[in-house]
Amino acid sequence: MPLVTAPIYNPASMSQPIEFIFSAASANPILYANAQLFTDGVAQADIQKIPFQEIAGTYFFRFDMKRVCEITSAPIAQSLTSCFSTLDANYIATNPDLHSSIALVITYFYEDPTTGKPVNLGITDTIPFGTYEALTTQRQIGEALDLNEFTVALRRFYTNQPNAYDITTTENLFTTLPAFNVDRIQVTTYDSAGVLIDQGQISVAIGTDQTPLTIGAGVPQLDGTTYVVGAVNILNPNVASYTIQGGQLLGFFVGLTEIRTYNIVPNCSKRSLRVHFLNRNTDL
Repeated sequence: MPLVTAPIYNPASMSQPIEFIFSAASANPILYANAQLFTDGVAQADIQKIPFQEIAGTYFFRFDMKRVCEITSAPIAQSLTSCFSTLDANYIATNPDLHSSIALVITYFYEDPTTGKPVNLGITDTIPFGTYEALTTQRQIGEALDLNEFTVALRRFYTNQPNAYDITTTENLFTTLPAFNVDRIQVTTYDSAGVLIDQGQISVAIGTDQTPLTIGAGVPQLDGTTYVVGAVNILNPNVASYTIQGGQLLGFFVGLTEIRTYNIVPNCSKRSLRVHFLNRNTDL
């Protein structure tokens, strides 16, 4: 038989169980099921499980992908997480290390009534790539266990920073957004009265799954950005604030994410460095 129970949430958080339950029927006792576990096209583990339940000759097996996804995703020791990059440079990139596409191949082995040895039942259950996904984003006590806030419009960015956020003209900042169906990043600048100055759209490869996308959102990183629609001079001295939003071009720009606002403030004379840390949502 095929999959009986899929993970409760899809995409799932790697901080929660990512559990699949399969079953198979046999006239002879099924001793165990063998599972090949894959993430992103790569075989990661080969494990065996005995049945946790048997009902009238049908045997049930439970496989949890949580640990496999965790150990193959960011943060990984000695590896720079993809939501960080070179400072003072344009940066837009997807984050495969924050995401797993999951696949499983299950085979079953019954007890031969004559020899008592395991024999392949001849049934293979497969969960192909592109059906179930997981993200490194963690869920905490009091939060919804699903990831709908990152997958249902208008989707929130993965940052926990306040919106609006104060930033200086010399500060680098990376921010990460849900990229499914996103093929444009729109940047808009405003003067101190809130009047629009410039607006431009950056073209990105359209997101086909829940893999996040990081953009360098600081003034030095947006300087020199290539826009396919419009143009933005982020160094214009009249710019008092700017916004960033992910969206899709459907004849016109359609916003798919929240709008993040950045207020430009003077450099602090008593502070030359502000450090941004990777948060539990795998953003800054």
